[in-house]
Amino acid sequence: MEAFDTLTDLTPAARSARLARLDLEPLLADRLRAMLAAEGGEGLLDAGLTAGAEAETPPEYASLDPGTVVGGFRVERLIGRGGMGEVYLAHRDGADFDQRAALKLLRPEAAERFGLFSAERRMLAGLEHPSIARLIDGGVAPDGRPYMLMDYIEGQEINRWCAAHRADLPTRLGLFLELCDAVAYAHARLVIHRDIKPANILVDASGRGHLLDFGVARLLDTREETRPVTDAGLTPQYAAPEQIEGGEITVATDIYALGALLYELLAGHGPWQLGGDAPLPTVLRRMLYEEPRPPSEAVDESGKPVRIASDLDAIVMKALRREPGQRYSSVEAFAADIRRFQACLPVEARAGALGYRIRRYLRRNRWGVAAASLIIGALLAGGIGIAWQAQRAAAERDAAMAQAERAEAVNQAMMLMFREASDRGQADSITARALIDSTASRMVGSLDPDDGKSSAIIAALSDLYILTENLPASQALLENALARGIGRNDPPGASRLKLKLAQAYGATRRFDEARRLLKEARAVWVAAPDRYRVERVEAASAEAYMLRLEGKADAGIALLMETMPEAEQAYATNSRDLATRTANLATHLVMANRINEAEKVIDRAETLLSRSDAMRSPAGLTLEKLRASILARRGDIAGAEALFGKAAAMRRELYGPSYSLAVDLLQHGRMLNQLGRPAEALKSIDEARTMAVTNFGPKGSLLQLIDLARAEALLRLDRNSEAQAVLIEVEPKIREYGRQSAENGALLLVRSQIDARNGRRAAAAAVLDEAQAIFRALGPAGAGYLQSVDALRREEP
Repeated sequence: MEAFDTLTDLTPAARSARLARLDLEPLLADRLRAMLAAEGGEGLLDAGLTAGAEAETPPEYASLDPGTVVGGFRVERLIGRGGMGEVYLAHRDGADFDQRAALKLLRPEAAERFGLFSAERRMLAGLEHPSIARLIDGGVAPDGRPYMLMDYIEGQEINRWCAAHRADLPTRLGLFLELCDAVAYAHARLVIHRDIKPANILVDASGRGHLLDFGVARLLDTREETRPVTDAGLTPQYAAPEQIEGGEITVATDIYALGALLYELLAGHGPWQLGGDAPLPTVLRRMLYEEPRPPSEAVDESGKPVRIASDLDAIVMKALRREPGQRYSSVEAFAADIRRFQACLPVEARAGALGYRIRRYLRRNRWGVAAASLIIGALLAGGIGIAWQAQRAAAERDAAMAQAERAEAVNQAMMLMFREASDRGQADSITARALIDSTASRMVGSLDPDDGKSSAIIAALSDLYILTENLPASQALLENALARGIGRNDPPGASRLKLKLAQAYGATRRFDEARRLLKEARAVWVAAPDRYRVERVEAASAEAYMLRLEGKADAGIALLMETMPEAEQAYATNSRDLATRTANLATHLVMANRINEAEKVIDRAETLLSRSDAMRSPAGLTLEKLRASILARRGDIAGAEALFGKAAAMRRELYGPSYSLAVDLLQHGRMLNQLGRPAEALKSIDEARTMAVTNFGPKGSLLQLIDLARAEALLRLDRNSEAQAVLIEVEPKIREYGRQSAENGALLLVRSQIDARNGRRAAAAAVLDEAQAIFRALGPAGAGYLQSVDALRREEP
C-alpha cells in the first residue's frame, strides 16, 4: 500500500517509469496500475446512467439526434452518459396516449460491451417489482446497436429527496425498507445488483423509491469476479471490501452497499467521507483495514452531532462489517432488524456486536492479549459460582446462532449450485427450479457426511425445493442424505432433516413413518428444549396437519392452540413467522367450519403482518384466501370471488406462475362458475391446469379437481360432449381415492349435472343424494361442498 502513496501524485508518464523500477510481482503491478488509473476517472456507470435521472449539465455529445425513432419511441434529448451506454428521454411515437420512457443503448465506441448489455436486458426482463424500474421493450436500433426501453422515473436521488423534503427518521426508514424489499426480490430471482448507491435510487412524486441501473448486476456467478472494483464499473464509496479486493461476490455484497446507503440516510454522508483531497488509494486502504465510525459519532453539514438511537448504530455497523459472513445473512434479515427497532424490540445486531469487536481487537493485538489472558483467566476462576445465571441467556443465544447458521447455509448452498451451473455454462439462463433440480442430487453425493455443515446445506436445499413447490424432490433429497449418513456426527442437524422429512411424509399420508422420525428428532431436542423451541413448534404443526388428514381436526386444533404460547416465544422477534403459524391455526379452524373462532385468529395474524409490513407475503395471501373461504361458506359468493381474484393477482405479481397460483386460479374459477360466469371461469381454470401440469406434472389430486371444475364450466357453456369426455377421463383416477372421499363426492356433483342436462332427472337426484351423504359423513370438512349440493337442488325444475 505504500506504493500507492508514492505514485499517486506523479504524472502518468512518471508513474509508469517509477512503477517499472519497483520490480513488483506481475499480479500486484497490474492491480496497482488499475487503482492508479481509477483515481481520477469515473466508474463504468458513474456518469448518470440512471433511467429518469435528469443531468444537471447535459453532456454535449449525443449519438442520436432529437426526433430519431427507436422501437416506436421518438428521442427527445440525452439525459445521461456513462462508460458503456447512453440514456435518452423518449416518447411513444404516434400513440393515442402519452408514454415516456428511458431509452438506453450502447455507445458507438462500446461495441465490445454487447454481452454485458444483453445480460442486463435479460435480467431486467425477469424483474417485475413496484420499486424496480420496469423493462418495457428491447431490440436493435436502426444503426445496429442493441437498446432497451425502461420506465422513465421522474424524481430525485434518495439522499437529495430526503434533504429537500426534510424527511424524518420514519420516512427515511420507510424508504429504505421499500428498497430492501426490491433488493430481496432481485436476490430471490438470483440477481445481485452490485452497484447500490443514491444515484441509482430515485424517489418519485408519490414518495416511492425506485432501484435503477442493473448495468453491472449479474446472476450469482463467480466466473468473472477477480477484477478490482475500479475495473468493474462500480462506485468505491459503496463497494464492499471483497469487491475492492476482487473477491467472491454474494448477496452480502449488496448488504454492505445497503448498509452504506442507510449510513448516509442517517448521517447525511457516507461512512468513509470520500470528499476532500484524500487520494483514492488512501481511501481504499482505510476501507480495507479500518472500521468506519458509527453514524451517531458523525456530524451533519452544520457540524452538529447526528442524533440516532444506538440500536440503529448497531444495525448499520453489522451491515458494514469487513467480513461478508459477519454481516446479515440476507436482506430480509437486515430489514427485519430495522422493523424490530421500529417496534421497540431488541435488535439482533446488538447481540453479536460486542463479540465482533472483541474478535477484531484480538486480531489486531494478538500478542498483547496473549499476556493479558493469563490475568483474565485468574479473574474468571473466581466467577464460576455465578455462571448458572447465564444459562438461559446462553440457550437463547445458541438458538439465535443456530438460526443464523441455517440462514448462512442457504447462501452457501446457493453459491455451490451457481458455481456448478457456471462450470456448465448455464448460470446466465437457467431458472431457479431447474438449477436446483440439476445440481441438488449431485451435491448430496459430494458433501462429506462427517462435516457438521453438510446437514445445514441439505436442509437449505430442501427449503429451496419447497419454495419452488417441488415436494417430491425435497423428500427424495432428504431420504438420500439421511441414507448416506449426513448428520451422523451432528445430532441437531440430523434431527432437523428428520423433521423436514416427517413433514413431507405427513403430506403424503405416510403417517407411521412421519411419527417415527418426529420421535427420533424429539429425543435430541429434549436435552435443550429452549434451544430447539422453533423445531418443537414446527413438529407440533406437522402433527396437527396429520391429525387433520386423519379426520381428527379438533385434536389438531387443540394441539396448535396448546403450543401457541411456545410459538410466540419461538418467533418473538419475527412477527412474520408468528403470523404464518397463526394463519396455519386459522386454516385448521376454517376447514373445521369453526368460522367465528377462525375470524378472530385471522385478525390476530393480520395485526402481526402489519407490524412487519408483510401483508404482501405468502402468509398474507393465505389470510386473504381464508377470508374468501369464509365468505363462500356464508353464501357471499360475489365477495368470495373478488377476494380469490385479488389473491391470485397478488400471487402472480409477487411470485409468478406456480403450483400455488394454480390452486388460487381453481378457487377463483369455482366461484365464477357459481356466479353463472362460465366463460370467465373456464379461462381461469384452463390457466390453472396448464400451470399445475408444468409445475407438478400430469398427476395428483389438484389436476383432477381442476378437471372437475373444467367439466362444470363446459356444462354451463352447453358444451356437454366435451364435459362428458373430461369426466370419462378423470373418473378412474378419482375412484382411487375411495367412494367416501371428498374427491369422489366432487365427481358425483358433476355427474349429477350431466345427468340432469341429458334429461335423466331421477338419476341426477340419486347421484346428488349420494354426494350429499359423502359430504355429511366428512363432517366440518364437507361443509363447503354441502353448499354446492344445496345450490344444485335449487336449480332443479
